[in-house]
Amino acid sequence: MPRDTIGVDSLNREEQEFAPGAALDTSSGIPAFVAPDLVVAEPDEPGSSVVHSALQDAGALSNDKTRSAPIILDQTDESIAITDSAASMAGAMVQNQETIPAIYQIDSVATRDGSATLGAQWPLVTSLLILWATIAVLYMAALHQHPGYFIYALDDPYIHMAMAKNFAQHGVWGITSHEFSSSSSSPLWTFSIAVLFFLCGLHEIVPFVLCVLCASACLWALDTFLKRERIAPATRFGVLLVILFATPVPAMIFTGQEHLLHIIVTLLFVYYCINALAADKSEGDESGGQKLDKEVDEDGSSRSFSISRPANLLRLCVLAALLPLTRYEGLFLIFMAVVAWSLRRRWRVALALSVAAGLPVTLYGLISHAQGWFLLPNSVLLKGRTPHLDSLLGIIVFLYTIPLSFRGNLPLLGLFLLACLLYILRWRSGATAWERRQLLLASFIGATCLHMQFARTAIFFRYEAYLLTFGLWAVASAALSKGLGVEFSWWMQWWTQRTPESQGSRGNRTHPTRIRAYILALVGCVLLLPLHDRIINSLIATPVATTNVYDQQFQMARFLRRYYAGASVAVNDIGFVNYLADIRCLDLWGLASREVAQARRARIYDRDQIDVISKAKGVRLAIVFDAWFANDLFGGIAPGHPGGMPKQWMKVGQWKIPHNVVCGEDTVTFYGVNPREAKQLRDNLRRFAPLLPAEVQQSGIDTAN
Repeated sequence: MPRDTIGVDSLNREEQEFAPGAALDTSSGIPAFVAPDLVVAEPDEPGSSVVHSALQDAGALSNDKTRSAPIILDQTDESIAITDSAASMAGAMVQNQETIPAIYQIDSVATRDGSATLGAQWPLVTSLLILWATIAVLYMAALHQHPGYFIYALDDPYIHMAMAKNFAQHGVWGITSHEFSSSSSSPLWTFSIAVLFFLCGLHEIVPFVLCVLCASACLWALDTFLKRERIAPATRFGVLLVILFATPVPAMIFTGQEHLLHIIVTLLFVYYCINALAADKSEGDESGGQKLDKEVDEDGSSRSFSISRPANLLRLCVLAALLPLTRYEGLFLIFMAVVAWSLRRRWRVALALSVAAGLPVTLYGLISHAQGWFLLPNSVLLKGRTPHLDSLLGIIVFLYTIPLSFRGNLPLLGLFLLACLLYILRWRSGATAWERRQLLLASFIGATCLHMQFARTAIFFRYEAYLLTFGLWAVASAALSKGLGVEFSWWMQWWTQRTPESQGSRGNRTHPTRIRAYILALVGCVLLLPLHDRIINSLIATPVATTNVYDQQFQMARFLRRYYAGASVAVNDIGFVNYLADIRCLDLWGLASREVAQARRARIYDRDQIDVISKAKGVRLAIVFDAWFANDLFGGIAPGHPGGMPKQWMKVGQWKIPHNVVCGEDTVTFYGVNPREAKQLRDNLRRFAPLLPAEVQQSGIDTAN
């Protein structure tokens, strides 16, 4: 049978059909990753880069004589014979097999185009099954706490659902159907729910299903990225499990919010951006140096991620547009990407990304401004850490809150320090700033610094979730990857190097390079140890959090729907009460009320302002957390101004929930704005008392008939 010598890149897919089960002679020790009818060209030819690289990784190309020999696969009938030169390389591979750690061994079976077979997909499949099983267990545990009601673990998803309901049913983008309000920090998430509400009707399960889909997509993306790093399946599975529970993905699903969508968009944007930057560096390298993009493109093509391709630039711009619409923290990554492309003197790319990210944000801001609101959503303006540097007190508060954020997030702090350590070690080992794993680590470090300085972390793990996923991916890629060139040599040398006296044996465990490896592994474990508490706490807290929301916000919504439909009510938790009840809402925290937000931003918000705004809105009663309106640095009231509720308001009663892990306070207080409203409120609370869950304690009300 005639033999043809061809390059891998020139395969004709229609003529070269991969036969399942066909493989090289396993006795030779060569992995079966080449089709049986394929004859590979000289190893130095461009077309043979994949096979040549794989053999080189395995240690088969050990001397100049072997490198110069052609790699020829001879097919006769259904068997494959290996030429003498290839056989010698096979023997070399067998001899070197012991020196390759298991975490770097490439999958034994792969298709011709580089995609793994079903056997290599088991880390992803198993991770998905574990995710879905965990969700099912948490779902059943939550339903056991409050049978017949599916409740999210926060009040905030009901803000999205209330706005989506009003937009789908009334065409009003607002927390109520009566007026516009810019209350959502994720317009894309709210709009997606609104579309599904319009098509499928109002179903509380819609955000939950979207979260499950986004979570599954996150695992798929991470598995794909880790496979491209040539990380072995068992190690890949371990990384996926750590990311799954440390993020924590199950808890994020029960928030019903946009954070998982934010994670998947962030991962995709960072992946394509850093690979394009690495490919751009490779294209511009005229010194004959290593082609960085060969390691990111499994088929050996040097142009697959090139930003010169219009399709690649378009894909990056689409992701750049989606990122801030998912969460405005995405602008941090956009900023770093624009800076990176500017440093590469790719002004067109930097401008395109700026326009792509800025256009939808600007358009939304103009619509909001036309309605009399701010250019940014109120939640971004009020929850973000906007520095007030015009006074000494403002500077002190700003500087003081930065370390406080890290102090309350030890898992993120440990991951941040580990990423910094890896970046320094790789840099000292010769990795350049434009090598893609250095870019990945630098992106995480920069995003964390910007987030902790200008954004915030919050209750129930959510705001920093994307940083945990991002950071664990970056650290795993930098520490566990195997490939060609200097960017991997530091880890491989540290972990596998033997002293000359111990070659061929189990090795000297006290060799300095091995000691350094053990020290690095120990430091990494110590820095990541706080993830253990995060994992355990998230699994325990999720069903408890759903019960908290059921006992507090859900009961508030039922109460208002029963007795105050259409009334003007002042609250500081606006989600459930607006989704379930048709009221006119005054948000005393400012997310859904422009006047309150303006007063808070001007730092004149106090009980007198509350009184003025409430009278203008015709408020009849208020349901609030008293502690939120204290006169201190971290309360809603401006420092130096009188705190609390207006003096003429009458405190009528309180509800207190047990085991609070997620609500703003365990006690909500009911106020009547005048004696007549106070009397009616007291009567309504008395009538509603038998409908409260048994664990909710009502005080201040005589429940006797």
